[in-house]
Amino acid sequence: MDKEELTALLKANHVPFDTWGTGEAKTFEHLWKEINEGESVLIERDNMLLRIANGSTLRVYYKKDSTLLYLKEDRQVFKDGREKKRNLAENMSIGEKLKHGEIPAVCAWRSLAEELGITEKLPLTPRPDITRGPVPSVSFPGLHTMYTMYAFDVFLPERWFRPEGYVEKQPDKTSYFIWKEFTEE
Repeated sequence: MDKEELTALLKANHVPFDTWGTGEAKTFEHLWKEINEGESVLIERDNMLLRIANGSTLRVYYKKDSTLLYLKEDRQVFKDGREKKRNLAENMSIGEKLKHGEIPAVCAWRSLAEELGITEKLPLTPRPDITRGPVPSVSFPGLHTMYTMYAFDVFLPERWFRPEGYVEKQPDKTSYFIWKEFTEE
């Protein structure tokens, strides 16, 4: 889909994309890239434009002595200074949207590599899938989104543990991850 087609589709569905890129909202360019990289699709259903996004999400653990820790995204800081604090579903640590045709476990390992720099294909323990939606999109106000997230647990061996947490730098933002003591939900 080219930018003109996406613009026409958003306008036809009265999506106020001219307000994107402020507050917690991503930009028009983010949505266009996401669609063209196969990470989401837009469909018209029930008189609304609906974004469908599927992905893999992980809860990352580390056992330090007798304490069980889990990794939590602390915040995202955008290049323009905006800061976003997200509460990922079910205390999950990290996640990525599936690319077209990608297998959930491969997406989970890609997430570990991209977000934490962990390139080893560590054993994954499946959790129940997380399904949400349609819900109003925080990232793209005016759109509703349906998510299916394939969830996994992963335990880090000592060689990958960074007590200070992890930092993921992307062209548009930096994400910070910190360790928290795990307590049963």
